[in-house]
Amino acid sequence: MKKVVNFFYYTVLFTLLTFCIISCDFPSSKTTGSTTPTVTINGTFAVGNTIIASSNGDFSGDFIWEFSSNPSVVWQMNLYWPGLSGSYNEFYTIQESHRGMYVRVRRWTRMPQTSIYSNVFGPIQ
Repeated sequence: MKKVVNFFYYTVLFTLLTFCIISCDFPSSKTTGSTTPTVTINGTFAVGNTIIASSNGDFSGDFIWEFSSNPSVVWQMNLYWPGLSGSYNEFYTIQESHRGMYVRVRRWTRMPQTSIYSNVFGPIQ
């Protein structure tokens, strides 16, 4: 009888812990309160210039620079790797290959996966 009671006790405990873990609200990267997070880009949109992205509130995550020749259809992430200008940070130096294209920046968090986008700027001179 004692084994049955122990089994029942552990089953209930396991179920309650599982329910608590599944239903708990993990901290969000989004701004708390009534402020809606936004991303903005500042600078002169011309080849060779450095543009700067920023976001309001406590939204944290990587800045991902995206370019398009037709902003209503397709956006491409800039291909880069750590150590180069534009590698997941707020600064980006516009390259010759982006002349005539449109630019926007996305702020992305991994957990939970959330993105916010800036306005579209361009075409780049």
